[in-house]
Amino acid sequence: MKAFATYDGLGNIIGIAIPAADVEGGQFDTVAEPGHHVSEIEVPGKGQKQWHEVIANLVQNYRVQRSAGSATFMKIAAPVLQGSKSGA
Repeated sequence: MKAFATYDGLGNIIGIAIPAADVEGGQFDTVAEPGHHVSEIEVPGKGQKQWHEVIANLVQNYRVQRSAGSATFMKIAAPVLQGSKSGA
């Protein structure tokens, strides 16, 4: 499945659009606001069936990485929490 992602210069996802199954190539397009980019990108992972689950997963766990004119979804690493150690 492919999705259109709108994102800022850092790759932060602003919006996701997934064309309906009956939409053929070239019939669907999006336009980016100034300072944003739009790319059609292959959605990672299999097994997600509901479009709302796909969109929520992308927005929460991915960013867009551009290189040499192409774009891909890159999983965001979970933040590392530093535990406090007591010297009791």
